[in-house]
Amino acid sequence: MFVVPAMSVEAQTFNGQGGLLIPPGAPAQTVGITQSPCTVSGVGTLGGCLQIANVTIDINHTFVGDVGILLIAPNGSFIDLTTGNGGGGDNWTNCVFSDQAGAFITTGFPPYTGTWRPEGRATTLNQPYSNANPLGTFTFANTFNGINADGVWNLYVNDYVFADVGIINSWSITFTDSGTPPPAFPASISACPGSNGLASFNLTTLNETVNGGTGLPVTYYLNSNATSPIGNPANFQAPASTTIYAVVMGSCPSAIVPITVTVTPASLPPGASVTIDPPTNCGPIQGTIVFNLGIPGPVNITYSISGSTTQNFSGTTNAAGTLTISYPLSETVTATLLTAVQPGGCSYSFPPISDQFVLQQGPTITFNGPNIFCEGQTLDLNTFVTSNGALTFHTGNPPTPGNQLSNPIVVLQNTTAYYAFAQAANGCTITAFVPLNVTPGVTPVLSPATICENSGAFNLVPLQNPAFPNGVWSGPGVTGTTFNPLGLVGTNTLTFTPSSGCALPATTTVTVVPSNTPMLSTTTICSAANPLNLTTLQDPAFPNGTWSGPGVSGNTFNPAGFSGPISLVFTPSQNCAGPATTQVVVQAGLQPVLGTVTLCNTDAPINLNTLADPTFPSSGVWTGPGVSGIFFNPANLTGPVALLFTPTGPGCFIGSFTIVQVNEGPIINLGQATICENAGLYDLGLLEDPNFPNGVWSGPGVIGGNFDPDGQTGVNTLTFTPNVACGGPVTTTIVVSPVPAPPVLGVAELCANATPFNLTALQDPNFPSGVWSGPGVIGSNLNPANLSGTITLTFASNQACVSPVTTTVQITPVVQPVLGSAEVCPGDPPLSLIPLQDPAFPVGTWSGPGVGGSFFNPTSLAGQITLVFTPQGVNCAVAASTIVEVTVPPAPLLASTTLCESGGTYNLGQLQDPGFPTGTWSGPGVTGNSFNPQGLPGINTLTFTPGTPCTASATTTITVSAPVTPSLATATVCSSDAPLNLASLLSPGTGAGLWSGPGVSGGQFAPAGLSGPVVLTFTPSGVCTAPATTTLTVTVTEAPVLATATLCQNSGPFNLSVLTPPGFSAGTWSGTGVTANQLDPGGLSGDIVLTFTPSGACALPGNTTITINASAPPSFTTQFSGTLCPGDCLEAAPSLTGEGPFNLIFEITGPLGSALDTLQIANSGATISICPFEYALGTGAYTLTALEISDANCQQPLNLPLGAFQTVAPMSVLSTTLCAGEELTVGNQTFNTANPSGTVTLTGASANGCDSLVQVSLSFFAPSTSQLNQTLCNGESLT
Repeated sequence: MFVVPAMSVEAQTFNGQGGLLIPPGAPAQTVGITQSPCTVSGVGTLGGCLQIANVTIDINHTFVGDVGILLIAPNGSFIDLTTGNGGGGDNWTNCVFSDQAGAFITTGFPPYTGTWRPEGRATTLNQPYSNANPLGTFTFANTFNGINADGVWNLYVNDYVFADVGIINSWSITFTDSGTPPPAFPASISACPGSNGLASFNLTTLNETVNGGTGLPVTYYLNSNATSPIGNPANFQAPASTTIYAVVMGSCPSAIVPITVTVTPASLPPGASVTIDPPTNCGPIQGTIVFNLGIPGPVNITYSISGSTTQNFSGTTNAAGTLTISYPLSETVTATLLTAVQPGGCSYSFPPISDQFVLQQGPTITFNGPNIFCEGQTLDLNTFVTSNGALTFHTGNPPTPGNQLSNPIVVLQNTTAYYAFAQAANGCTITAFVPLNVTPGVTPVLSPATICENSGAFNLVPLQNPAFPNGVWSGPGVTGTTFNPLGLVGTNTLTFTPSSGCALPATTTVTVVPSNTPMLSTTTICSAANPLNLTTLQDPAFPNGTWSGPGVSGNTFNPAGFSGPISLVFTPSQNCAGPATTQVVVQAGLQPVLGTVTLCNTDAPINLNTLADPTFPSSGVWTGPGVSGIFFNPANLTGPVALLFTPTGPGCFIGSFTIVQVNEGPIINLGQATICENAGLYDLGLLEDPNFPNGVWSGPGVIGGNFDPDGQTGVNTLTFTPNVACGGPVTTTIVVSPVPAPPVLGVAELCANATPFNLTALQDPNFPSGVWSGPGVIGSNLNPANLSGTITLTFASNQACVSPVTTTVQITPVVQPVLGSAEVCPGDPPLSLIPLQDPAFPVGTWSGPGVGGSFFNPTSLAGQITLVFTPQGVNCAVAASTIVEVTVPPAPLLASTTLCESGGTYNLGQLQDPGFPTGTWSGPGVTGNSFNPQGLPGINTLTFTPGTPCTASATTTITVSAPVTPSLATATVCSSDAPLNLASLLSPGTGAGLWSGPGVSGGQFAPAGLSGPVVLTFTPSGVCTAPATTTLTVTVTEAPVLATATLCQNSGPFNLSVLTPPGFSAGTWSGTGVTANQLDPGGLSGDIVLTFTPSGACALPGNTTITINASAPPSFTTQFSGTLCPGDCLEAAPSLTGEGPFNLIFEITGPLGSALDTLQIANSGATISICPFEYALGTGAYTLTALEISDANCQQPLNLPLGAFQTVAPMSVLSTTLCAGEELTVGNQTFNTANPSGTVTLTGASANGCDSLVQVSLSFFAPSTSQLNQTLCNGESLT
């Protein structure tokens, strides 16, 4: 049971004591502690959303770096706001500390103002304050969580350095309750260890699981009380499985939840094998590949088929650790297991483990020639069937010795089937049905026909059997496939001989009937006559047929619109009867021209002969509304009236219409009035008919358009004469009433909660009827509800000429208690209703379902129950009602779904009943409100327990399907190749999908403009499939850019490989003087063009020019040796021959590698300098080698050692321990506790004159302490 009270959230601020000196005895005292108290009440236990919002201080101090400021709770818990920050700066001016601030106080500068995060790392109240903990280790939230805030808080100000002082001007602490903590859910994550033995976890991937999909930030901690945050949650490393903790940060922090971190052991499986079943077969077969991994549970493997592209397969091994894959064995294949990866990411590599399937070659059977035969024909089956194996024939399948034919020559019957059986030398066999089409002898069935003698040539093909389309007709009247009936009346027998094999001749009959023509009658009619029945003109011998022609409709002819002879055709429906023609003569009719007239409906009848056509030769009859004989009466008619004159007598005449316009006399409706004698002039226009506003009034009291009632008491008859055609005078009456004395009303007093008051009690008995008006008045009742004070009401008597009068009613306001509401479950104990009462109404009676006295029993009740409280002892108080909600435990209706295993985390809120928005999910794969389908293929049953009281749990299912990832091949192409059909990279059986990536257009890959590895993605279009990637290597088609050379004729063979650029090491040189990769310049001169053809794919030949001079090649001689200090250089003056200037290419080799360089030498004997330190090859032994010397004419390859030398860097280490406060000076540097280590260079201090390096590393003894305990007498001292 719970009661719903009204609630408000607001901040509570409490002020501490101000005006306190720092230290307390300042200015004389400069070191000490000042504590300022602050009493807090009515806050309660901190935690969840009830937190310290901020602490605000206003403190003056002339050296803020000497001060530590801490906040101490009533239970002694404390947090450091700032300790020793700001150096010699002054003051904290309205400085606010808050957990939600963006920066720590340590990042600011005095005077401190604005909002800062507390320093939050001190573990002691007094100096020295340790900085070992990270900033923000301690916060208001985690330091004071769970303590009772009510009591005395202290601002603890510690001035621990002499000289400067200050004062606490003011300080305050503010608490807020910011609502409901956000939900937080436990989670788990796993990974395999890396090469360093540590597993890396990206904890941020758990955020949506931990915060339940709310998107709120999540902070991770190493300890269960959430005081040690994890600095980089995106790369948290752990050597072994552990538990960390998380907090969701909403408007206030959530509860602390555990996060399980699992380091998956990377133990290798005991062994693995591959087995293909079956190992061999005589033909293609759907087989299986069994991988025995020794790894139970879900696993992803890679394998290859006959060395082809690596393929992937994900599945779950059985209890024995084996995984079985169905595979079509259509050729000899070898399956090789490569790797296996478990869901945790741990992977295992195997040495090649393989098994082979061998496809045996079986015999073949071939059928020769056409296979259509007639029944009874003799056939040698050996001529129709051939094989490369031993062949026998059988009448059943499977073939057996019992159904084998002893003779392959057979007489064909369409009921006998034959089978060929062949066996190869390797034992493989094949059986095939012999496809013989044996047709029985049949006689086609022909159709008969009946035709007319005059119908012309008749096509005989429709009489044929469709199964026998070709053949020859014969008989009387037959020509080809037509029959001429002329002169062949009667029955004629015709013969059809089919041209197809195995078919017999057949006969049919064609009956020829003679033809007739009917004799038709004629007639003459008027054009105005009724339609003529044409059957009266037909030949009785031809009763049925079809009429056609002008005016014909069915069997009638309509003469309207025609004149003269009209030709009509009758086509008999009898066989072999021809159409006949007749004529109907149509005579035109005469029509009179009539006059018109306009009348009023009040006019006397008129003689219609006045409208007749005086020239018309015949008399006639008038008809129409108002017509009697030859007279028309307009009475009771209005508008246009159509009259018909129908001529009588012999001849063709046509009736004629005329229109008589009858105008209606106006109907004028005047109003009546009853007015008082003292009402003054009355406007008679108010009584006029608005359709007839013009006219003249007359009668007693009439003055123009007004009536004066004075002196006209009683009924007065007035006359109105309208100014309108056909209109006459009309009358009306005005009743004039005398004026009586006004009524006298009573007064009343009511409560606002009283029942409606009958106002007739206040009426004057002399005026019993009338209309009441005013606030709250309905009819003759006053409803005092919602009224108060003095209410003025008006009574208008229904008696004529009585003026309205007013009275007052005094209304006392209604009071009604304000009741609380409650929600209970059916099984809760009786609820006391007293807490729901308004304290201003302590006495009263409760009523309603389940009420007993002042208790409500929810047993057997459900839904919203309305209870009524009737107060007692309070004037004008009314009953009030409230709702007690009795919640019946409903079970939510959950949806179900089907997911893909690779679809990622699924938000279970999508399956919830909208009527149950909160609750807890449980079951496999559930974390908070999310379901992870990974590793859960099949049907998973989940349970949802609503968080709403009085509700029941419900279950649903999620079906998880394993995604299928296609296996893709790779390829290497040249950039100049034609587009590659990407379908060639798909494994057999892969369905449709979409390729994407650089160079992709539809299903083609164009390598032009690309180079290097190109990653393409294939996204299958099937359901629950996963995209796969492959890498295509694009090699740019290019010709090498070759170097050139200038040689002398007698330089000796030249190695051409030095001219090829990187990446073109292999290839073939060609040209004059070339042998393999050598050019012999002997006997050559001038420019020699050579060609280099690279041997790699996607490369074009390149050309270069070698210049050969007749000069002697240059030479170079010198030697280097000795020992060098760091930074020293070698110098020499080499001897050279040739024509300067010279270029020397040399190689320098040191402890850390080698380097190539080039020196320019002006002439022989010039000084050259080589500085080893420029090449950063380390300290130690060096060698120099001359590789090539060139002069102005040619270049000469060399491989000439130039000597060896050493570089030295004397180094010594000075490590010692000093007492605290001692110093050590080495060279020009001083080392102490502030500078305990470093490197010093002593110029020229080594024995060989080089600089000496000294590495200094000092340590310090801890200060020695002793304790002196001595007892002195009063007045003694100890120095």
